[in-house]
Amino acid sequence: MNIHICTLGKTIGHVLSSFTYYKIDRLVIISSPECKDSVKDLKHKIEVFGIDVDLCTIDPFSKDSYYNIVDFIVDYYLKCSEEQFYINITGGTNLMSSAALTSAHFIGANTYYVLKDNRGDNIIEVPLLKFSINDALTEKQKIILKILHKEIYKKGEISNISEFASKEGTYKQRLMYYIYELEKLNIIKVDRSKREYNIKFTPTGALLYKLILNQ
Repeated sequence: MNIHICTLGKTIGHVLSSFTYYKIDRLVIISSPECKDSVKDLKHKIEVFGIDVDLCTIDPFSKDSYYNIVDFIVDYYLKCSEEQFYINITGGTNLMSSAALTSAHFIGANTYYVLKDNRGDNIIEVPLLKFSINDALTEKQKIILKILHKEIYKKGEISNISEFASKEGTYKQRLMYYIYELEKLNIIKVDRSKREYNIKFTPTGALLYKLILNQ
């Protein structure tokens, strides 16, 4: 099944054009409450052809909207990971399109933009490097990631690495080696302002953990 995710503003032409170039079995619309009329119009035009439509309504001006969009797309992918995913980043606000593009990197989706000129609409395929997210970390790094996540999930952070390492039956120096590696990959954030370092997950780390856990 070909699942297309699109960000939608107040115009629907760029989405309708994509049906000319692609076989679309299901359309997932990410839009805002202000654009409910265009969502209704688009759904009416494509549902008559038997195409499934799912809707995600987001407030694109809230401080959490970027990560809400990314979370939604990643979660949707995890439910249908055997299907082919495409993301149309043409419509909606810049934030919506940017969040959709970020998601494409994580799930390995085929991504495109619909450019309108005086000769009609053209599909621009966005060049993204595809790789297995499961290969992003070594097996040892994945083990450390899961150990860190378990503690951070319970307490919100790790505030004493020495105690944590002792509890896990390892040496602080050995644990710090992997923590530095994960920090360089923007998976965790290390606050060095105090004697005992403080460790939290970054938004990137939280998404990566979610994807790796579901492999």
